Amino acid sequence: MISKLPQEKRKGYLLNPQTALTMQGLVERVLEADGITREMIQAQQQRLSLLQRLASVADEAARVEIIKQEDALLDADFFMLLSRLGETAVASGDRESAHQLAELQKSLISNSTYGRQIQSQSKEIETALADLQSAGKDLTREKMLDLVIRAPNETRLSALVGLARPSP
Repeated sequence: MISKLPQEKRKGYLLNPQTALTMQGLVERVLEADGITREMIQAQQQRLSLLQRLASVADEAARVEIIKQEDALLDADFFMLLSRLGETAVASGDRESAHQLAELQKSLISNSTYGRQIQSQSKEIETALADLQSAGKDLTREKMLDLVIRAPNETRLSALVGLARPSP
């Protein structure tokens, strides 16, 4: 195979073959070459395992207890994984799984630290939208400046700026 390649296309890694004894080993090598470390893979597996455990618990009190115990794992990546799984369930027509994942997400949002942060950010964005809608077409630079100055936190400020920016 190497003799068929032109001289300028030959690379050193072609002469350094590596064995992968298992499919998992091969996948890990490919992912490592793409910059994904074993720690990142293990963290994702922990999140998926926690998600499976939470989905299998039918009792809400037991679910809340697991959420409190594993609060450190419930981060943006976990919610993104949950969202992707929900989207996949909807796209495949699995309404039961989609409903179960939606209920799990509601429980996670109300009972986890990161979920409460998402809730508060959502409320700030809704408030910013309401402020802009109340100004309506009469929104002037002065009114916008007043809204920006009165913004109590960075989330509301970002929402105001993002919502008031003219679209291209």
